[in-house]
Amino acid sequence: MADMDTSPIRGGTRKGSGHRPNGWQKDQMILKDSILFRRQLAKPADRRIGYQFVVPQILRQEILHSLHSGPEGGHLGKKKTLWKVRQRFYWPGQSEDVADWCRKCQECSQRKNGSKRHQ
Repeated sequence: MADMDTSPIRGGTRKGSGHRPNGWQKDQMILKDSILFRRQLAKPADRRIGYQFVVPQILRQEILHSLHSGPEGGHLGKKKTLWKVRQRFYWPGQSEDVADWCRKCQECSQRKNGSKRHQ
């Protein structure tokens, strides 16, 4: 699935050239069965390679909902949510997107405000 966000890098992986938006690491991208992945070291110590699905803009909200607010999520906060996202997915600015999602999460906000003690 491509969108305007991932199209330039898709073209670059096929042709070996092309415009690269900020945050895209073209040399780490691989196109496999028409799906764009980002290569990364799964564990730097053992030098294994892992792959992250490069997420088009249109799917990011759904992923954030699933990994933070959905059954897989548990409203665990931005650090743990970001860790979950990075295990399988990549897009530029994902750290900011996760922080923004967690900050705007009504359930997390209610829990935070409800757990503060009155002094």
